Amino acid sequence: DPQITWRRRNHWIVLAFVPSSLLLGVTTHISTDIAATPLLWVIPLTLYLLTFVFVFARKKILEHAWMVTAQPFLMILVAILLWTNMTFSLWYLLLVLVSFFVTSMVCHGELVLRRPDAEGLTQFYLCLSFGGMLGGVFNALIAPVLFDNVMEYPLVLALACMLRPILSTEDKTLILPDILLPLGILAVYSAPKVLFDLHAIEFGSVGIAVYLAVLITFVFACRLRPIRFGLSIGVLLAVMAMVPKAGNILVTERGYFGVNRVSIDSTEKFTLLYHGNTLHGAQYRDKEKRRDPLAYYQKEGPLGQVFQALSGTNQIKSVGVVGLGAGAAACYRTPGQTWTFYEIDPIVIRLAKDTRYFHYLSDCAPDAKIVQGDARISLRSVPHQKLDLL
Repeated sequence: DPQITWRRRNHWIVLAFVPSSLLLGVTTHISTDIAATPLLWVIPLTLYLLTFVFVFARKKILEHAWMVTAQPFLMILVAILLWTNMTFSLWYLLLVLVSFFVTSMVCHGELVLRRPDAEGLTQFYLCLSFGGMLGGVFNALIAPVLFDNVMEYPLVLALACMLRPILSTEDKTLILPDILLPLGILAVYSAPKVLFDLHAIEFGSVGIAVYLAVLITFVFACRLRPIRFGLSIGVLLAVMAMVPKAGNILVTERGYFGVNRVSIDSTEKFTLLYHGNTLHGAQYRDKEKRRDPLAYYQKEGPLGQVFQALSGTNQIKSVGVVGLGAGAAACYRTPGQTWTFYEIDPIVIRLAKDTRYFHYLSDCAPDAKIVQGDARISLRSVPHQKLDLL
């Protein structure tokens, strides 16, 4: 169609927005919830750029129809596993990356199929660039304000499914059933939890299998209708989010550096501090034991060995600690020592000082100085040889 309407431009923008947002959402998800590995962000960025190479190539390497066919299977698997403890596995990491690649291929493939003639290409590429920029703005600036968790990732997954081509022979204007059917299944699945605090997990493995089998069958049957399928994936994500998790979450806070969560473990013996899925601190809830450093700060570990080797000497008067966590290292402080913590995340500082959750600082080093900022920069202003131990 030679005519370029605003509806067509908006479609281009949204098709470019989704892969860009998913790029950042996937990167945040895998680097905080799966593996805090340096340079892991290079992989999704490479896959994102490769999708442009493949869809705009003169000779098709990967057929668009293959990507459209594979997408529902991958989306359903990701939706099922997203809120489970299986997110720690290498297979889940590969699944997330492959589903991101395929979804980006579908969106960018639809963009190529909707390219205008040469006269309209300037508008087309401008809309493509603008959509990519909006994806970055949404994830980097808007989502951290709106959500206390990485909710933008599952939300955009559902939106991506709505941008699939219509494969059904039904009336394309049949919108009402596309909305009502997913809402109906959500009501049916959430009613036991909301009304009776009852979940399929209480009926054992057989109950869970039947519970999921019916839901997955419904979601898969909706794949030919994009709006219906996208909303159904949203329902699947919501249902899986309702599955009871081990432990009791006390508070979740999100900032520039990611998501911090304080929870009580399933045995109710420890208070835990997580950044994403990485444990950064733990403390006994028992008042008699709460001064004992735990996790990798324990007395049998390297940090404990250092202070044990230096005990009984007067060599250590000033100690600097890079990274506060829950403040467990503070309980190695001895009378007469001056301690300074260097911590970049203001949320971590606030949680470690809050005696509703942790008592390491209040019990062991209430007068310790905490310097907020990047320690590599903060330490430049420290006089030479002021710290006896860092």
